[in-house]
Amino acid sequence: MKITTEKAGIKQNAFKIGIIVVVLILLGFCSFNIASNAADINRKRAELSEKQAVLDSQIAENDKLKEILESDDKSEYMEQEARKKGYSKDGEIIYYDSGS
Repeated sequence: MKITTEKAGIKQNAFKIGIIVVVLILLGFCSFNIASNAADINRKRAELSEKQAVLDSQIAENDKLKEILESDDKSEYMEQEARKKGYSKDGEIIYYDSGS
């Protein structure tokens, strides 16, 4: 009779240990997922701040260009931009300095 009680106790202890192992594995898995998600969130926040900086810069540049287009100097500005791209007026000769 004592032997069956010991077997039942051993089975009960093995069951408890099994439950504890399963719970620890699940806890480790959940902890890993939480840490991974936290790292993803931090990366996305950094990416968002970079994109926001680019957006702010582009908005400022667009505002500057709108001001130029609304002013009287727009033809002068367009001429400067055209010259930067290598365009010239009719009959105009462009010389490039290759000595420097």
